[in-house]
Amino acid sequence: MAFTLASASKFSVLPIVVRDLLHGPQWIAGAAITAGTVVVVTAQRPIVALLAGRSRTAGLIGAAVLFAVCFALLVPLTAVPLPVATVLILLTSLGFSVAEALFGPTATAAAAAAAPPGAEGRASSIFQLSWGLPIALAPGLLAGLLSVSNALTWAILALTCASAVPALLVLRKKLPVALREPSPPVAG
Repeated sequence: MAFTLASASKFSVLPIVVRDLLHGPQWIAGAAITAGTVVVVTAQRPIVALLAGRSRTAGLIGAAVLFAVCFALLVPLTAVPLPVATVLILLTSLGFSVAEALFGPTATAAAAAAAPPGAEGRASSIFQLSWGLPIALAPGLLAGLLSVSNALTWAILALTCASAVPALLVLRKKLPVALREPSPPVAG
């Protein structure tokens, strides 16, 4: 759920931050979202190939760290000049997209591998719920945080993603062997 909340945040919060807090042009948020989408589409396959030979939990930990770093970079957003804020937004959008390309296929494969035989459908529905709930809650939750403080919003998101790292390290020991072993190579 932390990963989905992280993914939903740029679509939920960035346009509001640009318009209401930075008083900048909306092309900034549009460019960030567009560039991020292009990165996910073009980089996902090479990233998945790069992850071959590493465990799925390692891929998820990498995504959590990258999300956390990107959110932390947005903490000072309202304290810097608009051109610096624009560069931070565009760079972090690219970082978010790489993190999404890391976690999306990895989490899907991990959920499938974690399902006990005969419970694949139930595991899939729980996995889908883990996407739906944060996407439904993100706009209101993040707008509420943003009304308190820009820095608080990004700091909480950074800490949420960072907290996934120790959780994954603990879970790795309890998950099926398939999630601890290296991922298979990507077919040509």
